Amino acid sequence: MNESHIRNVIEAALLAAGKPLQAAELVELFDEGSQPPVQDIKAALTALMGEYSNRGIEIKETAAGFRIQVRREMANEISRLWPERPARYSRALLETLALIAYRGWPPGRPGTARAPRNHSRLPGLLWPEDSRRIAATRRAQSHRGYQSTV
Repeated sequence: MNESHIRNVIEAALLAAGKPLQAAELVELFDEGSQPPVQDIKAALTALMGEYSNRGIEIKETAAGFRIQVRREMANEISRLWPERPARYSRALLETLALIAYRGWPPGRPGTARAPRNHSRLPGLLWPEDSRRIAATRRAQSHRGYQSTV
């Protein structure tokens, strides 16, 4: 088996895998009778690293194995492939947040914030874990003469 075939297989595997590959995993890609030794795989990886030294991609060895990645110098240009879009919120979520902003937090009675659409997109925000403490605080405040804002 010639060295160029080994390099081609390694290069194709690193591009197609989508994850880092160990040298032992790369050896297993070849047929049983013609598996190259790990030293040949590492030599082919070193040769590929040399070939990519003046290109926009590189072969990088990480703790998980070897992978092909874009060079840091190209990150600014390549990042334009994935434009950032502003977050989109559902109408029900916006109505819930408007109610919280208008009536204050916490809601006056259970279900107040859920009333318009009867949804539960933000259960941690709409229903605190310790609702009994909030109710007890309201009762204590009402006995002291505080007015509820809700």
